[in-house]
Amino acid sequence: MKETDNSYVSVWEDPQLIALRLNANEIEDVRKIGGGAFADVWLVKYRGTQLFASKRLRKMQETQQNTHRFVEEIKMASKFDHPNIVMLVGAAWTIESELQALSEYMVGGDLREFLIYPHTPRTWTDRKLQIATDVIEALVYLHSFNPSVVHRDLKSRNILLSKEMQAKMTDFGVSRIMSEENTMTQGVGTSRWEAPEVLAGKEDYNQAADIFSFGVVRSIRSR
Repeated sequence: MKETDNSYVSVWEDPQLIALRLNANEIEDVRKIGGGAFADVWLVKYRGTQLFASKRLRKMQETQQNTHRFVEEIKMASKFDHPNIVMLVGAAWTIESELQALSEYMVGGDLREFLIYPHTPRTWTDRKLQIATDVIEALVYLHSFNPSVVHRDLKSRNILLSKEMQAKMTDFGVSRIMSEENTMTQGVGTSRWEAPEVLAGKEDYNQAADIFSFGVVRSIRSR
């Protein structure tokens, strides 16, 4: 995997994205199921029967720069093949500003919802231990790339659960491939889960930042 550059390429001219393209006319919105500062996530039906999660930029965020970042996120996610990482199904658009990424629908919601559920035990259980193991397996996979992939925004909302309570990592919007210079962008991630070196504004952080974030997730789960 190579580090992508910042040059802008239209979605109509990007061969990697075109290879992932699905027919947007066969996608039907069902309901909104989530969202963040830059994007919303919808439950959609594809070809009338298949349920997927559709991520698309919010209208106010549909700038060329954000679209470029979204394209890079989609292309990065398309390279992953691991049981503990949410599978990208494809991308769809009719016009560039309506680009959406379709991924498997995780019916169990996210880890935060599971933890705040009143009937979830505060103590460690076999289920919680398995969720932790699933996240570790995903991190080992990402960090095993050469060069390594650093998620940079690992938190409970970015860990989704299947019907069988299998945990899968998602949201690679700020993930990066380690550069040869071993420097990373400042000011990414979510402060509550960020490692001290990231909060301090250092640029020489690495995979250890993900390990710290996992430790924070683990401590929240054990309360």
